[in-house]
Amino acid sequence: CLYYLFATRPGAREGVYPRARSRIRLLVGAAVLGIAIGLAQFLPTVDFMLNSDAFGSRAGSAHPFSIGEMALRLIVMAVPNFTGTPVAGNYWVQPSVTNFNEQTGYIGLLALGLAITGAASMWRRDRLVPFFAVSALLALLLGIQAPGFNFVRALPLFNAGPGVRWLIVLSFCGAVLAGYGVEALMSYALRSRRLRSLGLLYAAGALAVFGLLLLLYGGVRDGSWDRAWGAPLLNHVQMARLLYPLQIKLNWPIVFLALGALVVLARWRGWLRATTLPVAIIALLYADLWTFGSRYNPVTPAAAIYPPTNTIRYLSGNLGRSRMAGTINLLRPNVPMVFGFRDLRGYEDLLDAPFAELYNNFYSQTRTPVFDVSRKRNLELNAIEQRQLNMASVRYVVTVRKPRVAGDPRPYRFILEEGRTATYENLQALPRAYVVYSSRVRPNLSGAAASLRSVTNDPARTVILDAGEEVLPGPGTDPKSAPVTWLADEPERVELEATLPAPGWLVLSDNYAPGWEAELDGAPVPMLRANVVFRALAVPAGKHTVAFYYRPRIFYVSASISIVALLVALALGLLDPVKKRRPVSALTT
Repeated sequence: CLYYLFATRPGAREGVYPRARSRIRLLVGAAVLGIAIGLAQFLPTVDFMLNSDAFGSRAGSAHPFSIGEMALRLIVMAVPNFTGTPVAGNYWVQPSVTNFNEQTGYIGLLALGLAITGAASMWRRDRLVPFFAVSALLALLLGIQAPGFNFVRALPLFNAGPGVRWLIVLSFCGAVLAGYGVEALMSYALRSRRLRSLGLLYAAGALAVFGLLLLLYGGVRDGSWDRAWGAPLLNHVQMARLLYPLQIKLNWPIVFLALGALVVLARWRGWLRATTLPVAIIALLYADLWTFGSRYNPVTPAAAIYPPTNTIRYLSGNLGRSRMAGTINLLRPNVPMVFGFRDLRGYEDLLDAPFAELYNNFYSQTRTPVFDVSRKRNLELNAIEQRQLNMASVRYVVTVRKPRVAGDPRPYRFILEEGRTATYENLQALPRAYVVYSSRVRPNLSGAAASLRSVTNDPARTVILDAGEEVLPGPGTDPKSAPVTWLADEPERVELEATLPAPGWLVLSDNYAPGWEAELDGAPVPMLRANVVFRALAVPAGKHTVAFYYRPRIFYVSASISIVALLVALALGLLDPVKKRRPVSALTT
C-alpha cells in the first residue's frame, strides 16, 4: 500500500522515480504494515506452534527420490483424473504415494499455457513477473519432489510437513501469470506471427498430452505397465478402462486447452474482437475448473466425503462429553472434528508439547506404537497405558483388534462391528471432570510424569500437581466423590458446578495451555497443571461454580495492532486522491 501510493506516484510515468534509499524505506514500511495487519492471526499461531509438538511431529526423514513418483505427481497436476477420483470410486494410487486432495494443484492446462505465455512476454515489462515465475518454478520442483527436495526440507521451518503445500504456491503464482498471459494476447496485433505461433503451440500441447495418455493406455492394455506401478488399488481391467483414450473425464483438460488454441487462432484470423478474446478465455478457464471440481470441491455434500456410518451414529448418540480414540489411521483426528467428537489425538498435530510427549507411546512414529495393531491378534495394553486412557476420559476405542489390559478383556465392552472395524467401550474411563481429595506435588514435569506412571498411582483418588518450587499439600480426607454438573461446554468456555463435602481438587481432563484462566464462584483463582497435561482447581467444601475461560492475551494484543495497522492503511488510501493514482490494467489487477 505504501509503496504503491508513494513510490509509483504520477511522476513515475515520466521516468522520475524516488531515490533508491526512499524506495527501500517505503518497501520496508509496506512490509511492516502488511505484517501488522495480519498479526492477529500470525502471532497467536506462531506462539501456539512453538508451545506445541507440531514441528517435531511433522519433521520427516529424507524422502527417497523416485523418478516414477515424480512423474506421477507431475501428470496428476496436469491431468488430475489420471489417478481416478475418490468420488468416482476409481482412485487407484496407494495412499503412501500420493493423495488426491493434497497432490492436485490443478489450475488447468490452458491456464498453465497462459502462465508460460505471460512469463515469457512480460518478463522485462513488469518487475513482478520474474518474482511470480521463479516462485512458481521452485514450487513446482518442490511439489513434485524433484532432485534437491530433501536439501530444502533440511532447512529450518521447511522440514515441517511433507511439502505438498507448495502446490498452493504454484497454483496461486500460475493463476497470476495466466492473467499476464491474457494481457499479452490482447497486445498482439491481428495476423501477427506471435499470435499464430501461440495458437499453434497450444494446439501442439494438447496433442502432446493426448499422445502421452494414449501411450500410457497402450502400455497398460498391451504391456501391463500398471503391474509395476506400486500395486495399484484397481485391477488390470479397471486400470485399462480408466485410461481409455475416449474417456471424456480424463481428457477434459486437453479439450479446454484445444478450445483455447482455437480462440487464439480465431483472434489471429480476425474472427474475434480484441475485447471478446479475454471474455472467451476467462469463460474457458472457469468452465475448465468447474468441470474438474464441481462434483468434488467445494460444492460436494459432506456426506460424499464423510459418509454416515453405524460407528459415527453410535458415537454421536453416546460419546457425550467423553473422548474417543482410533487406532492408527482409523477415524483420523480431522474426521471426528467434523462430527464434534473429542479425540485423544487432538486435531492434526497441533498438540501441547507435554501432552504429545506423555501420549506419544500410543501414536509414536519412531518406535512401535501401542495402537499399532497390524501385527497383533489383540490390542494389548498394560496397566500404565490403560491408566493413561482412563485419565484422558477415553470412553470408546475404535479398532480392528479386541482391547485387553494385561491380558484381561473385561475392562472393555464390545459395542458394534462394522466391516473390519469394531467399537469398544472403556468401562474404567474417568469422567472428563471429577473431584479428588488427595494430591501429590512434584517440582517439575519430568517428576510429575514419573509419579503418574508409578504402579501405586490411582488418578481416581489422587491428582499429581506440577507447582514448580511451591509446595501445595492436598487435602488428606477421602470422602465419596462429588458429582460434577456441566453448565457450559464450549470451545472457549467451560462451566461446572460441584458440591464437595470436604476441600478437594476439581480435575478437568482438558489440555492445560497458556491463555486459559479459571474462576471460582466468579472470582479469579490460579489454575494448576494436573497429571502433567490437564487442569485442576482447589475447591473448598460446599457448593461452588467453577469456570474456565480462554482469554489469550497475545491474541488481544496482536488484534489491537492489526486494527490500528488496518486503519493506517485505510487512511493512506484516503490521503491519495484517485485521480493522481497510476492507472493499472484491470486484468493485471
